[in-house]
Amino acid sequence: MSPLMTILRAAHCRSTHHFFAIDSLRLVQTDAGIRFRGILLKHHEKFLTGAKDPDDRFRDFQNHVIHVSDGYFGGAPRLAIQWYDRLMGHLVAGRWEDSAYAMGVLSHYFTDPLMPLHTAQSEREALVHRPMEWSICKSYDRILKLWTEDNLRLVFQLGDREDWLGEAILKGARFANRSYKRLVESYDIDLGTANPAAGLNPESLQTFAELFGLAITGLARIVERAAGEAEARCGVTLPTVGLTMPALLAALQVPEQMWVRRIENYKERLAIKALIEEYRETGTVKENIPDEVYVKQRVMEVRERESAWATRQSERVRARELAAAQRAPEATAKTGAMAETRAMAEIISFPQTTGTASTLEAIAAEMPVESAEVKPLAVAVPVSDDEGADDERPVSLPFPTLARTAEAAEPTSSEKLRLDRSDELSKAPSIGPKTAAAFAELKIFTVGEFLDAPAAAIVRRLDKQWITTHVITDWQAQTLLMCQVAGLLSRDVQMLVGVDIRTAESLAVAEAMTLVAMMNRYATTSEGRRALRGASPADVFHVEQWIASASKTSRSRKAA
Repeated sequence: MSPLMTILRAAHCRSTHHFFAIDSLRLVQTDAGIRFRGILLKHHEKFLTGAKDPDDRFRDFQNHVIHVSDGYFGGAPRLAIQWYDRLMGHLVAGRWEDSAYAMGVLSHYFTDPLMPLHTAQSEREALVHRPMEWSICKSYDRILKLWTEDNLRLVFQLGDREDWLGEAILKGARFANRSYKRLVESYDIDLGTANPAAGLNPESLQTFAELFGLAITGLARIVERAAGEAEARCGVTLPTVGLTMPALLAALQVPEQMWVRRIENYKERLAIKALIEEYRETGTVKENIPDEVYVKQRVMEVRERESAWATRQSERVRARELAAAQRAPEATAKTGAMAETRAMAEIISFPQTTGTASTLEAIAAEMPVESAEVKPLAVAVPVSDDEGADDERPVSLPFPTLARTAEAAEPTSSEKLRLDRSDELSKAPSIGPKTAAAFAELKIFTVGEFLDAPAAAIVRRLDKQWITTHVITDWQAQTLLMCQVAGLLSRDVQMLVGVDIRTAESLAVAEAMTLVAMMNRYATTSEGRRALRGASPADVFHVEQWIASASKTSRSRKAA
């Protein structure tokens, strides 16, 4: 390994996804791929940020999996294809930093389904998932060495069909899933908690060595293919750039990086300790369940409810048709009603796949599954202009739309911005008349004046012990969201900021189902209950509308 790569790994890699991203670059062989590698190294911070953002920022954990035995449930192929398309657009347009970020994000959605814990779900996994992933990260170099020293090591080769990326992910998940049960059952959680590297036995280490090899070589092949395709589209070669040793050393802040790593390790150790203690006391894990396991469980619950509801609706339709057929003399008089009934049946039984249809069809012979799903059916519930009346907002059926695109439908006319910069400050979320009066003494009367004022200056001038800089920044984030995104109520923006959705841009890239799961979990906390004031968290239908509105706002701001 080159000294430059060694320093880059030591200074910036804090997770398995970081290591996969950097180590894959050493295996790039084509001329175009080597040119793209230089771009990725030069913009390594964007590259590595993208590699972790699906976990840290997007938190769309249902898109990190492929559950092989459950009809290949999971959105990883779809998201990987979307980010590959974005990557190609950035490369063709010469947006090198954006292309580095997109390649990093793509690496996450490609490699996660190659790890067995992302290919199924079980009760024991909720307990061992977090400790095992920590053990894998702490044993990374040891596992990688097993693969590099194996003369018969597995490597990843991409196919030549149009749906090559989705096919690669699905087949990789199928291979990884073979080891799921054995790895989950053999993991020594006591040893792994005390000493992460000791939790994996030799057989498990060898299994992960093979999977590491597939992930790393697969990423290298994707880098090569993306570079070659971009050059073919443009008719010119990518620029020859790179990261030099002086530039890397000048940018390094090793003490800071080491401190960040120590903090992350400390937090991870505390989180795992709390998980183990809860399990030993109660025999289950609920309060300290990892977010990615929790979100997957919630998604599966919604999916099961959706399927059960659709089954009941189909049975009702069939019963109506049978009854109509038995009333032959009346049947001709009710032709219109029958047509409507049949149309309803077609809507209910429309299949939806979690990947691309062509990918699943192409490999169905090799991986036969019962993959037909019911198309989500959203029930529109208008938002009242009267916030008091809206507290009783009925809950629509929680049928998520997993295949939502950036060009989603625009908000309906019944939705509107509920706050303007010119409004009195008392209309802002979290700020009542008494607090607004205190702000008035600071010559802050309107929403716009509040948003423009520095948080630290407000805190210093108010001089109230309970109003901290953190509180003010939260209030400003809530207020800004309500000014930018149609349909949001005070409790909605409080819930969004509570789960760290603070801008229209971050809301625009969120996945509706993931966001609903996060808010449902936040609703169980004292802060969440206080924000809701007895109401229910927003359902998927309303969250989809927020995301559509936020996307429109984000596009408008970029165009300006």
